[in-house]
Amino acid sequence: MSTIRQCKKLGSVLVISSLLLAAGCSTSGETGGQEAAAPAASAVPYPQLLEGITYKGQPVVVASPEELEETIQTFGEWGPGGFEIQLDPPECGPLYGGDGLKYNFEKLSPETFTVATAETDGFSVRVYNKDAYLNPEAKKLPQDDPKLAKTCQDYSITTEYGTIQSHIEALPFKGNTDRGYAHIQTSQSDDMEYEMFYTAAWKNDAYVTLSHTAVDPESIDAGFETLNMILDRL
Repeated sequence: MSTIRQCKKLGSVLVISSLLLAAGCSTSGETGGQEAAAPAASAVPYPQLLEGITYKGQPVVVASPEELEETIQTFGEWGPGGFEIQLDPPECGPLYGGDGLKYNFEKLSPETFTVATAETDGFSVRVYNKDAYLNPEAKKLPQDDPKLAKTCQDYSITTEYGTIQSHIEALPFKGNTDRGYAHIQTSQSDDMEYEMFYTAAWKNDAYVTLSHTAVDPESIDAGFETLNMILDRL
């Protein structure tokens, strides 16, 4: 399934809202005003970064340049004038909102952004170069502010589609970098419930987000194994 079709599939308030904050279907895109510059290079170029990566022994499907361009276009449609989110408590924005993750569309391209998916467990991974964001320094990790992380263990998201409640269960981070975190996120809306594993990591000039719907210990370990395959290339 292409990345754009995957994001469009998130039609319910439950899945839209949970993945909005965790899996990277961001609506906070803005057009940057700076002159475009070459992105900082990773050890492996972004178009080849996820080639050969596996999850539970199965190769992931890497989005083509055309699919990435289509996804970027949709991010733009979800930017200014797109749907808005209201986070409660509002101070949770630096952790689980769009703070620090507003796209710089002058630099967001297949050279600074890549995606791969797998049908197994709804697996998805995205890698962004820091140049793809306008102000990446505004993004906080839970360890940056433990008090805020505790406050934001439970929060609600309201969009034009409705309101959901989310609970965060922190997990030990097992990535090969000193900047990262992991959790199980459980979201509820009316009689619906959605549960997923999510981990995010910074390494050098790259930001990696990885998620899947299986939350058993073996699947979580498999997710970290895949994350480390990617981190070792950065």
